[in-house]
Amino acid sequence: MHLPKLTPLQSRSATSFGASLVLLVIYLSFSTAHLAYAADSDSIERGDHNHPLIPDADHVLELDREEATLTYDPEFVGVSRDIIGRADSTPTPLANNVPGKSSINEGEVQYWMFPSSLLSSPPTAATPIIQQDSKRDLEEAKEVGSHELKRRQGTNRQLFVTLNTCVQPSSGGGNPTGPPGQLQIFISQDQNNKQPGPGVNDPSQQVVPVDGGFSNHSILASDSVWFGVSAPQNSGFSGNYNYELTASTDAPYTSYEDRQSLFFVDSDAANGLFVTTNLTTTNDSSDPEFNAWITTPPLFSIYVHNKNDSLLAGLQRSYCGLNNHAQVKGNINGTASPGVVADMTTVSVSGGHPLQRFYVQNLNASSSYFAMMALTSNNTKSGPGNVGGGGTVWQSIEFATKNGTACQVVYNLTFCPQVMYAAPASPNNLTKMTDLANAYDNLANNTYQNFTYSLEQIPCNTTSSAKYSLAAGCNDCAQAYQEWLCAVTIPRCTDFSLTDPFSKPRGVSSSRNVLVDRTVQPQRYNEILPCKELCYGLVQNCPSSLGFACPLRGKHLEDSYGIGVDNGTTICNMPGAIWGYSRASALRPSLAMVGSVLTMAVMMGSRV
Repeated sequence: MHLPKLTPLQSRSATSFGASLVLLVIYLSFSTAHLAYAADSDSIERGDHNHPLIPDADHVLELDREEATLTYDPEFVGVSRDIIGRADSTPTPLANNVPGKSSINEGEVQYWMFPSSLLSSPPTAATPIIQQDSKRDLEEAKEVGSHELKRRQGTNRQLFVTLNTCVQPSSGGGNPTGPPGQLQIFISQDQNNKQPGPGVNDPSQQVVPVDGGFSNHSILASDSVWFGVSAPQNSGFSGNYNYELTASTDAPYTSYEDRQSLFFVDSDAANGLFVTTNLTTTNDSSDPEFNAWITTPPLFSIYVHNKNDSLLAGLQRSYCGLNNHAQVKGNINGTASPGVVADMTTVSVSGGHPLQRFYVQNLNASSSYFAMMALTSNNTKSGPGNVGGGGTVWQSIEFATKNGTACQVVYNLTFCPQVMYAAPASPNNLTKMTDLANAYDNLANNTYQNFTYSLEQIPCNTTSSAKYSLAAGCNDCAQAYQEWLCAVTIPRCTDFSLTDPFSKPRGVSSSRNVLVDRTVQPQRYNEILPCKELCYGLVQNCPSSLGFACPLRGKHLEDSYGIGVDNGTTICNMPGAIWGYSRASALRPSLAMVGSVLTMAVMMGSRV
């Protein structure tokens, strides 16, 4: 069958009609999709958060991957692409108790976030390094339980945020007057401010300062939290900052304790001796906590840095900063370190509590230093993923070394265990510390043996009416004599150049005890005189038949003994005391460390 033949006019009309139909189909296909989407969106109540108004995140990421080659790539004539904008400002997610580590340029801001999903995670298990006594355990358990209840009330969870600066810019040929500026943390809990930082118009964002390379801040959070770490612009410095930012729902990952827990005992020209504060509340050697500290290898670390070196300025509170820059690092992670000897002791005038002791060697003469104590972790496990696994730093102290070889620090004596200070020494005789310590210990022990023969003549085990005193016995006398004997046989030495009124110059061969001159052959030195209380204790606790007597005030007492403590500063020698005297300063003893009343000091058959 032949189709009818169209006229030219009919052909044009048919073509126009077909094109119109095609356009109509295209229009309806697009308009239907748009109308359907608009209807679905408008049908959702604004308060209903179960229906997202934007595609889900996985779908968005899939579209980004598929259309990556189709994204708009702007080109500006005469403008380099490296100044158009930040290449990637997406906040980096943080995990619980895991530090986010980064390097940041001066003037830069970096963004982090802690996701809301981690706020509902259960507490992370942690085991203390040393189990405390049961009474304190019970009190702390109540406190922790109350704290946990408060922080979980409602939908809020306490979030602990810490920052440690590990590296900071160094002076680059300029002449800066101080350390570089500190980093800053900006915190936002506003969904509309996911890039908090300087210059952001958001009154609700928090600004958290960093001090000494460390910051610790806590907030109550019910949703995701965003952070901005901002680095300042510095003049006269070059290089970047390296830092660690950590968020935890359990406890601060790193800590700084703004209290003194490390004490300087004494120094010579090359070595320094330090002890920690009391590590237990009890001095009962049968107590499990006491035994745990004494039998556990030393846990604390020590860092020492010369005050004239500015590399550590601005990082003294940062655990990673100390590890990176301190000139002397000892007992890190409980591992022995060259030049630092760490041990446990109960030697102190506070009554035999466990302490940790540090003997730091290879220092410079006539120099001033900072010393800091730290702990790798508060629990048995350290490092990322562990509660408190980032380390704790305590308040720094200052000390100075002596200027010559006339004095040498001695400690760990057997008969005189309370002696741990600088004693007179010679550069040509008994030059090893252990040899010098043993020589002094033997001098005191040999003298004590002669005393025991006299004490054996005293009726100690007899009736009350026959005893020489109802307040003291032979054991008290023996202890008082030993304390006094160690102090006068082993003088406490300081630089001969000092002119302090409480130290007595001793020239060559003019020591208080002639046996010291014969055995040690010391140079000229100044002696910090024994405390007068040592002499008084000897007279009070021993029978008068032994003939002990102390000189009177104004009649040679001041030539032989010191007056104890003046305005909180020690100015006499009390073996076992954990304060220190140096040319720069005399540290004040902590009441927690000293605890009991000072015991006593004197002369008896010795040169004044």
